[in-house]
Amino acid sequence: MRKQNFSLIELLVVIAVISILAALLLPALNSARETAKQTQCINQEKQLVLGIASYCSDADDHFPIIYRWATDHYWGDKMYRGKYIPNVRLLSCPSYAKGAFLPSRGVVMAENDPNWKFTQYGMNWELDNNVSDGCSFARTGMVKNPSRKFLLSDSVAADTSAAKVNGDGVNVYGFARVVPARWTSSGQGVVLARHRQLRTCTVAWIDGHISTLVSPVPGYDAIAYFYTNHLKQFRNFRPQD
Repeated sequence: MRKQNFSLIELLVVIAVISILAALLLPALNSARETAKQTQCINQEKQLVLGIASYCSDADDHFPIIYRWATDHYWGDKMYRGKYIPNVRLLSCPSYAKGAFLPSRGVVMAENDPNWKFTQYGMNWELDNNVSDGCSFARTGMVKNPSRKFLLSDSVAADTSAAKVNGDGVNVYGFARVVPARWTSSGQGVVLARHRQLRTCTVAWIDGHISTLVSPVPGYDAIAYFYTNHLKQFRNFRPQD
């Protein structure tokens, strides 16, 4: 029996069908992949919240010192070395793929290495404006309405890194502290939409629950949207208000 080969036209039709199917399926696959990363991000934040709660229990209810550039004191470093979190990878958002922040690859940096400030989850700096006995001045008991008080979230440095969000938002550095307003000065961090095409930010609140903030605009503009519509300085950041 004579073997029949595909004609050129038939081959082109098959290629076209495969291309159409790929175009239909790839967005769904990418969406599913990003949903999985966001879910992992939420789970990591839950583990960080538990670690911070354990620290507070051991430190007479004080929150950890978040950021001290003069002494290279950073909360992520201290939480790991105090065994309040089991793995440095918890300090890196799953959507961050660049690998320049070494803990994202499981690398433990030296104690007090200044690069710890690029921890990708930033804590509420209003909990750490002053230091008391080697700990943050803020105690859990002074927090009013903990269900609406910001604890930590995906973050980015407020100056040049924030400006790069539109081009490469998932791969910009984080920052260890998050300030209660959309500052643009060096040494500050702001919330970051690192998920769902740079429109969604995961936030952990002091009472332990996790929520997602969603912006109608992506990237750098989402930062301003979150501070204008979701995060108010006194209502959501200052513990005693």
